[in-house]
Amino acid sequence: MPKRPSTVPTSLYEMIELAEFYLDRLHKTQDVVDLYPAVLATVHVPDWFVEGVLHRNFKDAKEDIEKLETEFPMWRSARDFANGLKHAVRAGLNNPSAARLLQVETTTIPYEHPDWWDHAEAPDQDVWQIEHEGRPRSIYSLCNHFLDQFKTWIVPQLPPGSAIYPNN
Repeated sequence: MPKRPSTVPTSLYEMIELAEFYLDRLHKTQDVVDLYPAVLATVHVPDWFVEGVLHRNFKDAKEDIEKLETEFPMWRSARDFANGLKHAVRAGLNNPSAARLLQVETTTIPYEHPDWWDHAEAPDQDVWQIEHEGRPRSIYSLCNHFLDQFKTWIVPQLPPGSAIYPNN
């Protein structure tokens, strides 16, 4: 189990730790009180990379955001869902995504599902899902796979002498 954070994040490393902690809890409980912090912490990890490591304003970094959305479609879906969690959506918007409208469901994951292996140890557990690229996907899986891919992707972009984790 990831280490329980003892303070608010002040670095990319600490934000990753926070996201991993809540993702682990969500994986075990599939409880809505773990869903919110897991998704919100995960989708904000790139903010800490752009702002804290690259020292660029994330809100002004349209090119960085587009690059992330292209590189990580799972992040785009999770981010859309997170925005749906945080902000109200007016009825009648043009083609908002299922995630943005908070069309979430809990259901078990069948064997043929791409997220089955992530949930194989509890095959009868209901799992939170949203639509991603036209099919229901586990929110845990989207966030967890994005975070794993993102940690690998940023390594060559880190400034010389820095590391994702202290003492590496």
